[in-house]
Amino acid sequence: MSVMRAALSLLLLLAVGAEAQTTTLDQGRFILQWRGQPVGSEAFAIRSTGTGAAMEVLATAEIETRDAGGQIQLLPLLQMRGQAMALFSYQVRVSGAREEEVVLNLSDRRFLSRVQSERGEREREYRASPETVVIDPLVVHAFYVLVNRFAEGHTAVPAIFPRDNRQFDLRIREASPAVTLAIAGTQVQARLLEIEGGGLRFQIWVDSQGRILQMAEPDAGRLATREAIP
Repeated sequence: MSVMRAALSLLLLLAVGAEAQTTTLDQGRFILQWRGQPVGSEAFAIRSTGTGAAMEVLATAEIETRDAGGQIQLLPLLQMRGQAMALFSYQVRVSGAREEEVVLNLSDRRFLSRVQSERGEREREYRASPETVVIDPLVVHAFYVLVNRFAEGHTAVPAIFPRDNRQFDLRIREASPAVTLAIAGTQVQARLLEIEGGGLRFQIWVDSQGRILQMAEPDAGRLATREAIP
């Protein structure tokens, strides 16, 4: 089943099975830059249905960007469960300059991953914990869950990078509680978080509700900024 068909199926299940109205946790569009040049955008939505242990959270996006390999499109689908937004499944399809598809599912106490690309197919198991997040540097909105973990008091969070076939802890700290950021020509107040782990480094500016306003990966020359204030 393709990522898009899976997304539609999950949306239908949530709509049919949930008694509570769907709540939008965050929705918007990021403008993407690479080495100071605009390279694309990420339109995303994070929505929840139900309450308590029965809550379902679904995050979807349409991403178009460019890297050293050329122009690519990504269609990610992230499903979580419960108020703690525990990772349940993740899929992403990459097309354009390269073709790749990732499927990650929770199975008992492990996450099972399958990656298909021009290089063939590879499978791997990852250890699972309630705090585990799935991360892809090219999928900005998924860092919302990592910010939520920090708000819950976690300063080290286990992260799976399925396209890179890696798992390690990300360390999070607050670099500044109040900085001024320009969004769509308007000055807004934000908190600056710094995230490091596995040789990667990110900076994330968030608003008072934990929504990402801007994210940078300085070493890779990437910057994602909200098109409009949420």
